[in-house]
Amino acid sequence: MYRVPTDPQLTAAQVEEKDLAASDQCVRRCVTAGCVKLSPYYSAMASFAARVVAAGASGLVLFNRFYQPDLDLETMDVISKVELSRTWELRLPLRWIAITAPPAGTGPVAGRHVRGPYGA
Repeated sequence: MYRVPTDPQLTAAQVEEKDLAASDQCVRRCVTAGCVKLSPYYSAMASFAARVVAAGASGLVLFNRFYQPDLDLETMDVISKVELSRTWELRLPLRWIAITAPPAGTGPVAGRHVRGPYGA
């Protein structure tokens, strides 16, 4: 789940409830195991992760890189520029995998382009 809430009237709790409802709908429609991909931008990440799993997700994908294209303001063209993962980028996902592992059932999976003790 990744979005940028821009409505100043929405509280963090309202944003999380909407995302939880969307997660629940997706998981219910899955024929096989339904994992939910999360961004790290939740105000209470451990609680939200546990709630997603309690709502039926088979597992979580924590902080996998989301595609964020750039825009050339002069030509208004979308610039597709994919950078490969670096080892230092594992700090945040590994921290939250450790924190959420028992209640949420996450397990360490590194990006395939990461070099180091946890990557290929």
